[in-house]
This record gives sequence, C-alpha cells and structure tokens, in this order.
Amino acid sequence: MNRPRIALMCGKEGYLMSLNKEYLDAIWKSGGLPVVLPYTEDDAQIQEYVELFDGFMFCGGGDVDPQYYNEEKHPKTANISSERDLFESRMFRAVYPTNKPILGICRGEQIINVLLGGTLHQHIEDHTENRGEARDGQCHSVALDKNGLLFALMRKENLLVNTYHHQCVKRLADALACDAVSEDGYIEAYHAPSHPFCLGVQWHPELFYDKDESSVKIFTAFIDACR
Repeated sequence: MNRPRIALMCGKEGYLMSLNKEYLDAIWKSGGLPVVLPYTEDDAQIQEYVELFDGFMFCGGGDVDPQYYNEEKHPKTANISSERDLFESRMFRAVYPTNKPILGICRGEQIINVLLGGTLHQHIEDHTENRGEARDGQCHSVALDKNGLLFALMRKENLLVNTYHHQCVKRLADALACDAVSEDGYIEAYHAPSHPFCLGVQWHPELFYDKDESSVKIFTAFIDACR
C-alpha cells in the first residue's frame, strides 16, 4: 500500500514529546503513515515539513493562549504551552495556503479557528472532562448541517459524540462554515469551503475508531484526500 505521510502535532513537556496512541492507530488503520513532528522555530525546517508530508493533523492538548484572539486569560484557562502555540501557528500558516489536507481534533479544531480569526469560549462548566463518562463515552449528540462536509461524509443528521473539553469555538472564523452544533447550541465542527479539505471536530473520533462507523469515515475521508 502506498501510504500518504501524515504529520501530527503533539504535546511537549520539557524534553519529552507526547501524543495519545489512538491518533497514530487511527491514521495507520485508515491507510496513512503517521509521523509526529518535532517542534522547531526554523523556517527552512518548517518549509521542509510542508513539502515532505501529504496531510497535517492538529491534535488535542492544553488550552490555546487567549492572547492569540485578543482576550484576557480566564481563571480556568490552563496548560498553555507558548512553545506549542508558536509552532502550530507557524505550521498552520505555512500549510494552509498549499491546499494540503488538514484535520483538527479538539484543541486542533480550536487553534485552527483562532488562527483564521475566530475566538473561543474559554470555559464551559458543563463540558469539562470531569464528567465520568467523558473520554470514553459517546454521551451527547450533535446536529449536522446538511450543507456541510460532515453531512456529505455521513449522510445522517445527527452523530453521537463524546465530551472531553472545557473550551470550544465562540466566534467562527469568516473562512469557516459550521458543520455541527451541540444540543446546547455550541459549534462542534466546521470545514473551510474554499479549501480542498480542512475539517475540524471538537470531539475525539480517534477514541472510537474500532467501534463507530462515523469515526472511521472522518479518518478515511482525510486519508483519501491526502492521496
């Protein structure tokens, strides 16, 4: 199999880089070759990343610094990594104009919206990861917009998803269109109409790859676009 090379953005603490294995497994099972990118501030290295890889995935993690969308830090905004914010912002701004496929999950969905000019709700009390079923349970539904990319992939009006976040999109960037809304009215997914494939989802489809057809469709569509 000729696997497209997929670059994944990850977390970093000190000298250690980390990423949940489920992201890597989902990419591999969908036909891609996952590669975790080391951070860099070198423009030449970033450009080489852009040229080398076929697709780019922005993964979950800590909160995006609200300075990126001109807000003061909320008391419950936490786990900010200025190094990660800087690296991911430089990577996204280098990749997006190339029209190479992009997938954003959780934090990844949030930072893409911010980098395109949108804002975030910094804390939503009833959406926190403190809910017992949050990470591994599909505990609420989202309604899909019939004009969206997700609906075109799923051909269904609702999806059952998990809640493992405390922030989400507040103002959607002008370049993006809403694909899904939660039961309580929050934006849960979007796509970029002018881009060949730029999709962001607030939930974690990688956690349900082996037991949920909708989760599989998100990754297979991404990998197919990367081919």
